Amino acid sequence: MIRNILNLEKQGLKNYSHCNLNCLGSGVFNLGSMACNCKNIDFGSEENFAQQIMVDIPSHMEGYKQARFKEGLSDKICIDPCIIDEVKELWSLGIETHGCCCGHNKTESFVNVHEKDIEKMLSLGYVQNHPDKSRKDTFRLKSV
Repeated sequence: MIRNILNLEKQGLKNYSHCNLNCLGSGVFNLGSMACNCKNIDFGSEENFAQQIMVDIPSHMEGYKQARFKEGLSDKICIDPCIIDEVKELWSLGIETHGCCCGHNKTESFVNVHEKDIEKMLSLGYVQNHPDKSRKDTFRLKSV
């Protein structure tokens, strides 16, 4: 999914996402408060991108932002609305994320984190769930 976003951005489609600020909610993190409402949304599809929320990359992820700039990409990233609060909560804890997906009711949700944050995620009770068991940086989200 993230590669599809990067490819779309490289093709000049940088504003494909709806930026509905009403979807951002109160910012209060409450597990189980959101549910994935995706129906017939395929990964990488126009519908997938249309429902996402575009947000600024947080300041603690400056290295990630600069790497995106070097690739000619924007300082914004898109996140599925049903996981935005949880991702923002991880950011507030200083966790650096590198991609996430709600799973669109087709597969488990996930968030990839920087290697330095793996132990912190485990201490917060997150479960690693990458199909490649050698990858330790992917966790199942709790909110969906």
